Amino acid sequence: MTIRTRKLKVGDVVFDVPRCVYRRRDGWRVQVERVGQKTIRKNFIDGACALSALQRAAAWLQKLEVRSAFREIPLHRQAHRRITLARRTDRDGKAYNRWPAYSLEFEPSKSEWMRGWMKIFAGSAVTLTQKRLDEALASMAGRIRAYRENAARSGAEKALDA
Repeated sequence: MTIRTRKLKVGDVVFDVPRCVYRRRDGWRVQVERVGQKTIRKNFIDGACALSALQRAAAWLQKLEVRSAFREIPLHRQAHRRITLARRTDRDGKAYNRWPAYSLEFEPSKSEWMRGWMKIFAGSAVTLTQKRLDEALASMAGRIRAYRENAARSGAEKALDA
């Protein structure tokens, strides 16, 4: 996993600082925020060398791997394309057939529309279970893998309709 960095000048020295690492007066602070979890913070004091403290901070940050519900589908923030669990009701806000329907949706980019393969029914409010959700994620991972293979072979536009 590659970590994005930025240039930061401390005194006369320029450092490549990873995301989530911030400079403090006495050292470096790693601060990771995740939805649904407490913010994770840890300080690394410079001592004699700012570079060694930065390296320790970067190493500790890499140990905090992004959790994923399924290995094929990363859940870290992406500039585009994400999978959402959507709750569908009719136009009046009432549930279809008495219970709301839940589906996994592979979000299209702004220039596309939702294709049939981008959505998988996961269950209703009564039938949605973790097992069904895992099966839907596995199926969606297969569809995404097939899309990426087709896009490499024949281009993104043709792969969308395949």
